[in-house]
Amino acid sequence: MARIEGFLDAMSQLGEMVDRFLNSTPFMGYVWGPIKFSLLVAEKWFESLDIILKAYEEIGERMPSLKQYETLFGRNPQGRKALELYYCDIIEFHYHALPFLSRPGWKRFFQSSWKSFDAQFRRILDSLGRHKEWIESEKSTAAILEAQAVRELAEARFLEISQLEKRKQLSAVMEKLSPPDFQLDHDIATEQKKGSSTGQWISEDPKFLAWSEEQSWANPLLYIHGVPGAGKTILASIVINKLMNRKSPVLYFYCKHQHEQNTFGDILRALLAQSIGQDSSSLSYIYEVCSTKNRVMMTAMLEELVDVAFASQSVSFIVLDGLDECTSEEAEKAISWFVSRCKKQESLDSGRIRLACVGQRIEILQRLLSSAEEICLENEQHQQDIFTYVKRRAHDLTDEFEIDSQTESSIVKRTTESAKSMFLFAKLVMENLSNQLSRNELLKEIDRELFPVDLKDAYDRIVANLLKVGPQRRAAMQIIEAVTCAFRPLKWREIQAFFFIDPKTSDCDYQGRKLRKSCKKLCSSLIDLCKEDNQLDGDATLTLVHESARHYLIKKGLLEISQGHAKMGLFCAAYLTSLPFNLASSEDDLTKWILAGYFAFHEYAVTYTVEHIIATIDEHRDCPEATRDDIEACLKNFIDAYAIPDDRAILHESGGSSGLATVLRNMHPTARARSKCFDLEQRTLRIREKIRSLACDSYLDETCEHRVRELYGLQNFKCPKIGCYYFLTGFVSDATRRTHLDRHDRPFTCTERDCAFAKFGFEDQRQLEGHLRHHHNSRSSEMFISRKRPKTVYHDVFYAASQGDVSSVETFLNDGNYVDVTDKAGDSLLIHAVQNSQLQICKMLVKNGANINRITSQKKSALSEAVHAQGLEVLQYLLSLDGIVTTARVGNSKRTAFGEAVHMSSTAKAMLFVDSGKLDWSSTEPDSPFRVALVHSCPAILQRLLERSPKDIAINQDLLWHATRYRTENPEKKVKLLLETGRFDIDRVCLGRTPLQMATRAGQVAVVDQLLATNGISNVNFQDRQGGCTALHFAVKLGRLDLVRALLATGGINVNIRNHDEGSPFDLAASSAHDSIAEAMIGRRLVSPHILARYRDGLIPKKDRPPPDFALEDYQLDIMLLEQQIKERQQRPRQGQSQQRQNQQDYEMQLLLLERQNKKRLLMARQFED
Repeated sequence: MARIEGFLDAMSQLGEMVDRFLNSTPFMGYVWGPIKFSLLVAEKWFESLDIILKAYEEIGERMPSLKQYETLFGRNPQGRKALELYYCDIIEFHYHALPFLSRPGWKRFFQSSWKSFDAQFRRILDSLGRHKEWIESEKSTAAILEAQAVRELAEARFLEISQLEKRKQLSAVMEKLSPPDFQLDHDIATEQKKGSSTGQWISEDPKFLAWSEEQSWANPLLYIHGVPGAGKTILASIVINKLMNRKSPVLYFYCKHQHEQNTFGDILRALLAQSIGQDSSSLSYIYEVCSTKNRVMMTAMLEELVDVAFASQSVSFIVLDGLDECTSEEAEKAISWFVSRCKKQESLDSGRIRLACVGQRIEILQRLLSSAEEICLENEQHQQDIFTYVKRRAHDLTDEFEIDSQTESSIVKRTTESAKSMFLFAKLVMENLSNQLSRNELLKEIDRELFPVDLKDAYDRIVANLLKVGPQRRAAMQIIEAVTCAFRPLKWREIQAFFFIDPKTSDCDYQGRKLRKSCKKLCSSLIDLCKEDNQLDGDATLTLVHESARHYLIKKGLLEISQGHAKMGLFCAAYLTSLPFNLASSEDDLTKWILAGYFAFHEYAVTYTVEHIIATIDEHRDCPEATRDDIEACLKNFIDAYAIPDDRAILHESGGSSGLATVLRNMHPTARARSKCFDLEQRTLRIREKIRSLACDSYLDETCEHRVRELYGLQNFKCPKIGCYYFLTGFVSDATRRTHLDRHDRPFTCTERDCAFAKFGFEDQRQLEGHLRHHHNSRSSEMFISRKRPKTVYHDVFYAASQGDVSSVETFLNDGNYVDVTDKAGDSLLIHAVQNSQLQICKMLVKNGANINRITSQKKSALSEAVHAQGLEVLQYLLSLDGIVTTARVGNSKRTAFGEAVHMSSTAKAMLFVDSGKLDWSSTEPDSPFRVALVHSCPAILQRLLERSPKDIAINQDLLWHATRYRTENPEKKVKLLLETGRFDIDRVCLGRTPLQMATRAGQVAVVDQLLATNGISNVNFQDRQGGCTALHFAVKLGRLDLVRALLATGGINVNIRNHDEGSPFDLAASSAHDSIAEAMIGRRLVSPHILARYRDGLIPKKDRPPPDFALEDYQLDIMLLEQQIKERQQRPRQGQSQQRQNQQDYEMQLLLLERQNKKRLLMARQFED
């Protein structure tokens, strides 16, 4: 214990001082108790003991000898405050450290968890150091108050960073696991129960109560079984929701018939994803494994990780529904593994699991769960639920169809008797009755000869009613076929796309061909619709009411699965090879097709086209010849358009669709892996980027804006990697999405937080292991990159860089060649890589010292070329680099890269600049970010600029003036954004005019209304420097009655102020034949009596004044602004810039001034000629 002698002595002195000066002796128990506990537990394991002792050593080093300062503590209240802060820091250390030693299975997680705590520990040490410095130097009261403020600020900042780190780790693990969509399955099951009180009896069942008791040692296995259609899945969702109220984790999985993700491995991935999402105690360890291991998806590794998650909890509840829907092999694997864990952990204090299996009573489940407690859904409580449900629905029928009580009782009796324990039967019968249009039709349905007695009869009646409606029959069967054959639940907007898109002609008629009837109206009870309260209608998901419906439709010959897959496959293949998906299409055409709704089916098609073709062959190898020919033709077009070059020849030579299915399965065993044979990502990126841009575009009219939301949803930040968990679910922000995308490129990351490779990662596990071996198993933490002298230039290296040939470029650099070598046109390797969106080449070049700010002889820069290149990844990467310059003006337009992104209407790229924090926030120049956003962009970019700009930076105060001056679209929204910040003076005068005068002069009545409604505006009668005009003068000159009325309504407006040459606003109105404006002023009783008398007597002469043309004056304003800015630049010290850069900027400003002066002279010449 010699190592911590200093720490223990410091704690003893702290106790004495606390007792003497704070009168808090009992509270030192909260210090000594955790110390004793930590040492007793840690001594059982050398690694943890060493870490704890080292931590106590470091704390002791930052504690002064408190006894020396008794006088200070006695005379200075703030000195006693320092004692309090010392105590709080020690308490905080143990508050965070103790869980690492006390949680279940702590030894396994200790080292990875301590890594995540280390940054917080350093913050606590810094805080202790500041207290020591204050005490030893006996600083002022202000200093200790400052130390306390710094401590609180550091604590808040660290909390923010640690939460961000956890989200990053969770995102990385979820991306690696890519689990099935368990949440959607649970939402669908819960939705089916909505509005009903069924299943509540389960919470009072003695067997369930014993099983669900967290501290119980009763049988950990529960088997809930019933006949098909009994409502087992809904009951499983009820059980899950009830367990969610407990502190222990609740993990679940819904198995579905013939679903691809129905394996034991899928179950483990889903449970692991839920475990780390509900409780992060094992997240650091699992993240470390996922970041450093290549075979995480192997079942053995998943079993180990799920064991780890279980071990971190005292008890975990697991609910598995529908294991009878899996293959016997997968069901046996799953149940055997979980049962073995239950038995293995029965005697343990931690890591226990309590397993509930819900399914049919089939042989394999009975055998494997023979030791489980059983609840059968043929019990009295379940029967009572069915009766209650039928009774309520029958009562609704009585109200709607005005049937008598005897008929109502008959419906209830016959339905409940025939249902037995089958909830599905009762639901189908009652929904079929409620779908009737008249009382006669209802009475016909309850006739004894037609009334169903079993499930088949219930389906018969639904289908008979469904198919007798002529126009709706085809649409209903098309929906049912699509829902039944889809590989995931389809959204309503995707179903709609089948009807309004014709891929053969690339035609899309959303308004003309979309379904106007609801899904329930068309498909009756055969389809269930799941929609969350906060979801759009188009996001509602469709599922078959029950698996028995599929069997019925197939048996009746109404549904041919192979034909369904063939139709889906043909539609998807034709759709993806149609004209709108051509990469050569223009941005305008792409916008047109997006607004038309053509890409509403895009996300499903890119994921499952090939799977439908394979399913067609698997279900029925003897397809009709016509169908087979169609498939062959579509496949050829699809392979030509999308197959990657290395696989294209193999796929073409596979021998038709049947051979293709075999080849693809041999090449890649899963759908996710098979998607890698096709280059679908580039088009996905382009389409999604454009949709994001339109979604942020405030210039869109309300109809188009609503359509974009309706057809593409609200989630616009999604991963473009097909098969990734986030391909559909997406992220809340683009920044989170970009961080996630980096993990796809270099997924093997270093687990040392301070290491550069914790962010950038490695391409394979071998590289990571070498890095860990060389840099984190030794004392050395320095990493050097050798630089060689230039040797030979390879003539084809520029082509290699543009094509993403990593090996060739790497060989070129390793041979010692100059990284900034240029071709004949003056373009460097980095420019070639950026132009072709080759992210890996860019990273390699930058790592080897490429000049990221070099401007070529053709006025190109890497940043400006990234704006013009396809995709966002390269631009995002460049903006993340330290030292990147965003203020350079490049190209013939002489715009900054940000200005170019705004002019291109690329909202997504402009947002990247804003989010990077690399813009010059305080610039007052014409191409400053705020000025560019005001004049050329949508309000969303301006809003983001205002949100992200540092609050301590002085933003150009003339921005409000500029916002009111320019005649841009949606100016009122931009002005509103500026006013809401509270950072701008509404009466500020620029070039002799106020914002109110500029808005009036520009004829922007909505902006004028906003300014007048703002608290603090006072100078409504200000006269401008140029001609002595008030805002009212400008309104009258324009002849705008609406502007005049807005100004008069404020009160305090003086209509009699005279300008330099035209008189008062009333004189101007009266002499310009603006009688309605003059009468408005008279109506407000603002006109002087003698002037009013002259007006009434017709003594004010009329003058023929042409409409005002402010073009020449606008050029003069620009010139005055530029001259003012040039003068300010000359007077302002410019630190941090090279002399060359300063000279270049001064030269560009002078050129801009000359350009404006020339334009003014040309305009004056034209006006003179006229």
